[in-house]
Amino acid sequence: MKLQKMIALSAITLTLVAAPMLTYQQSVQAESTAATPPAGVGGKLLFLYADAAINEGNYDQAIALYTQAMTSFQPGSDDESEALGYRAAAFSNKKDYAKAADDYTALAKNQPKNAKAYRMRGLMYSVLEKYDLSLADATKSLELDPKNPTYLIDRAFAYNYTNEREKAKADLNAAREIFKEQGDKAGLKEVKEIMKSMRL
Repeated sequence: MKLQKMIALSAITLTLVAAPMLTYQQSVQAESTAATPPAGVGGKLLFLYADAAINEGNYDQAIALYTQAMTSFQPGSDDESEALGYRAAAFSNKKDYAKAADDYTALAKNQPKNAKAYRMRGLMYSVLEKYDLSLADATKSLELDPKNPTYLIDRAFAYNYTNEREKAKADLNAAREIFKEQGDKAGLKEVKEIMKSMRL
């Protein structure tokens, strides 16, 4: 799987968290006004308008709305962390990987046991060609979630970028064994394709 596609899919996965509970009227209003919230709207309700902006491809507006929402939250709170994850994904969709990495750094600071935050920051570092930092984050995500085959694949890519091919092969073999235990045929196929592309 190409790195850009992995980032896009991962950003979607990371931001599929519990959406704010809205009334039917609020939902209709957000849809009808697209990404422009009325005066007085704040907090998590702004997430819905930011989502509308993303659907329109207006990432700058989405980023502004997530930033505005964060002014309503306590620093370090779960709500702020949720907004950081959403905004990081918006930066990634905009291809502003450095700012996305900054938001994932803030998210990891708020939630130091959030393996996905390190995983996503590592992917940003890969695109930025900061391979040593990418490898460190891939390793950290595995420390927090050692049986996650996706994280093993991430680290295999990082090892491959740093020319540690035997370690890359070992991680891919470990991922393959987990997929085999899970009966995940798609995962097994993915590992096979990656090993072929890496000529391992």
